[in-house]
Amino acid sequence: MKLNPPLETFLFSKDLDQLLEARQAIKALDEDDEAVVRAVLKEWSNPQSVANLLFHPSMIPAEIRVPSLLRGLRERGVMYYVLAAIVGFGGMVPELTEGDREEVAALLLEFLPNSTGVLAQRASVTLSGVAREADAPAIFSLLDHEDDTARHNLRAWLFRTFEKPGVEAFTAAAARSTLDAEAQAALVREFAEIKPGAPPEVKRKLLTLFSYIPNLEEVKV
Repeated sequence: MKLNPPLETFLFSKDLDQLLEARQAIKALDEDDEAVVRAVLKEWSNPQSVANLLFHPSMIPAEIRVPSLLRGLRERGVMYYVLAAIVGFGGMVPELTEGDREEVAALLLEFLPNSTGVLAQRASVTLSGVAREADAPAIFSLLDHEDDTARHNLRAWLFRTFEKPGVEAFTAAAARSTLDAEAQAALVREFAEIKPGAPPEVKRKLLTLFSYIPNLEEVKV
């Protein structure tokens, strides 16, 4: 099957900035285009094309979109698929059903403890979008993560999530985690500093930090 030039450009773009431009140039997929996308994902053998689709899940037919991203998130052979799926899920949080959201949150909570670098950093960003207050004890338990950015993002999510419930609820959630008592106490003190009128350096603790996403050629797959 002959590829339409815009789709071909998208599937084989090696630079993420160029990939975004290629995605923006495609207004809609026809039946032949969808057939190509389905074939690429079924074969699961071209790292660049599979990853490009996972980065931009709106290119994937709706009924296989979440299953494809979940497959990418569970992948352990080509870790770039994992990164692409993490980023892809991050961009479609509002579209997820409650069941899908819970599954993604559970997978990220399982993945994060043993992840490093950009994988951990971007996982912390996406987790911030899918986690709920009930996930707080598990997220407290991750605050000994070795990656500074991931740790900041998880802490920022906790601070934002408990702004309205308040210190008592924050303290109770921390107590249900595996974080040691001294670290819990320090976090409670830090959380108590975040209030209206707090200086900018304190409010920055609420911000999510994003990290550079490498191109496929820049990483070992």
